[in-house]
Amino acid sequence: MSKKPSPLIIILCILCGITISILLAVVAVQFVRTPPPAGTVDPMRLNQSEFRQLGLIPTTPRHYILRLVAKEWFFDVGQTRDAPASITIPQHSTVTLITTSMDVVHSLQIPGNPIMMIIPGKIQQQTIVFDTPRTYTIVCGVYCGPKHTQMQLTIVVTPAK
Repeated sequence: MSKKPSPLIIILCILCGITISILLAVVAVQFVRTPPPAGTVDPMRLNQSEFRQLGLIPTTPRHYILRLVAKEWFFDVGQTRDAPASITIPQHSTVTLITTSMDVVHSLQIPGNPIMMIIPGKIQQQTIVFDTPRTYTIVCGVYCGPKHTQMQLTIVVTPAK
């Protein structure tokens, strides 16, 4: 004759399973790291660094550098503060994003690419190829203050001619 496990044993097994799952998730997160910074910069002296020239900089017909600073609720790509950040590039362009933050941690994610953390004092760099014509709306993925939801960058990829 087999005995049924008591409800207490069942509850303990469920709690152990949940605890083990949480521990495994914490360990997995510890192994996912932001890529090492491409350099450092003084957030208070960005205008005396490579970040004095912001925006889209063509290096060859299909390669660009996009230098931007994330700060107090907008992605600065050289536009006026009241204008939305928008970049237009042709299809099959390669863009090397070079970013830093002036104030707090921000992030941006371009669909199909890893999240790019933007950390004060650190220069982050990521190269992306835009093969599909479309409009990408990129937002800050880390809560950074009361106007966090207004942080947007639009990248318009136009069809190749």
